[in-house]
Amino acid sequence: MGFAPFGVVEGDGMKVVEMFYDQYGDNSGPDQGKIETEGKPYVDKGWPKLDTIQSATLLTSTPSAASKSTTPTKKPQ
Repeated sequence: MGFAPFGVVEGDGMKVVEMFYDQYGDNSGPDQGKIETEGKPYVDKGWPKLDTIQSATLLTSTPSAASKSTTPTKKPQ
């Protein structure tokens, strides 16, 4: 669906990611349209063990990866 990444897992953070519930598989996820119209009750009913982000903290106003230019620069002549 073209979702953009929004964060980076640093340090031992992957240990937390690996604890997420992973038994629903790749093809049985919630319908994005129904999430928009029905919200959390829809997700809770169909996927009661689905992990969710309860809070997030912005550590910097400009992530280091985003501050690097992705457009090629012209070579000086």
